[in-house]
Amino acid sequence: MHHLSVVIELVDRHRDQPALGAAPRFRLNGLPVKPLAKPQARYALLDLAPGHYLLDVWTAAFKPYQLDFSVHDKAELSERCLQCALEPGPCYEYPAHSTLIRGRLGSAVRGEVTISADYCSVRGRPRRVQTRCARDQPYTLALPGKLASPTQVTLRFEVAGRIRQERLIAVTSGRVQQVAGVFEV
Repeated sequence: MHHLSVVIELVDRHRDQPALGAAPRFRLNGLPVKPLAKPQARYALLDLAPGHYLLDVWTAAFKPYQLDFSVHDKAELSERCLQCALEPGPCYEYPAHSTLIRGRLGSAVRGEVTISADYCSVRGRPRRVQTRCARDQPYTLALPGKLASPTQVTLRFEVAGRIRQERLIAVTSGRVQQVAGVFEV
């Protein structure tokens, strides 16, 4: 008889629902592992010894995800559920009506960059979305909610918590806005 160690729940952070069809690959402490697939993007790891583990999750549509966790013999069921909120990656398929900002970081960028977009909804409510990216990688920001057309967006690039560049751009609701130029530090 097998013993349930943990349940991994993959969540699509953009849609805020289970990441159905994600086709994930898992590594546990650096070694490939095949958890038991369950409904609603859940995966069960069985018969793990008590201790500390590092889980890596890879999918084609989402950014890689890493999670530290521990297994205890007397853990309650609620303590055995691990939620992995997956951020959309470059191959993520956004719904057709999405308002997107796309761009690319340059090859001279050092370290991880936080790219954020500040804007107001059609009702004037302030909104902020952000993503993280490394050098020479594309980035995408999805602006949820109803937007005026055009909507003014302040795009910020931060390295180590300091704003390195700020741009004001206009986006059209339901369209993809490509950011001209490559961000370099």
